[in-house]
Amino acid sequence: PARWSLAEEKNKRSELKRLYVDHNLTIGEIARLLHLSDATVYDRLLRLGIAPARNQKLRFNNQRNDIVIPKEYTVPLSELIGILLGDGSLTPTQVTVTLGTKEREYAEYAAKLMKTVFCVNAKTIVNKHNHRVVYIGSVKAVRWLLAMGLAINKVKAQVDMPAWVFERKDFMAAALRGLIDTDGSIYRLRYGLQIA
Repeated sequence: PARWSLAEEKNKRSELKRLYVDHNLTIGEIARLLHLSDATVYDRLLRLGIAPARNQKLRFNNQRNDIVIPKEYTVPLSELIGILLGDGSLTPTQVTVTLGTKEREYAEYAAKLMKTVFCVNAKTIVNKHNHRVVYIGSVKAVRWLLAMGLAINKVKAQVDMPAWVFERKDFMAAALRGLIDTDGSIYRLRYGLQIA
């Protein structure tokens, strides 16, 4: 190929910087847009001194970058923690709440709560046991919840409510509401009620 003039090189650098850095497109997306091969776009990045930044691209290593990790503790987060300690579970890639045969409205409520906390839509399915399952797939969210003290196997780890929940009454009430809604029972006894 012919050598670029200084003006052509400047234009190519400006175009690639705009697409790759400013618009955060991937090499593949740029290649399709400019009708070039992926290898050609990569070579141009190197030739023009634009550092490849795969980790800044959406879905890098199949991780989603649309999840928003809360910067502060909130009442909705407190309630979600209660729900997770009740009927929730964590896998390395998912935050899941298995609600059994609870009403559809509660599954919708749990999905809205997850969206409030993480700013993405949760998915709801009905599994082969006819149980409603609400979940978000996100390695980032799982790691954040694990760092907070939750665990993959909450029974074996004997997970407790995070300490910050006890700092405010509205946090405690919300966490208790989530826990009772998902895993609580109320029994009428001879001399009153028992909540378990």
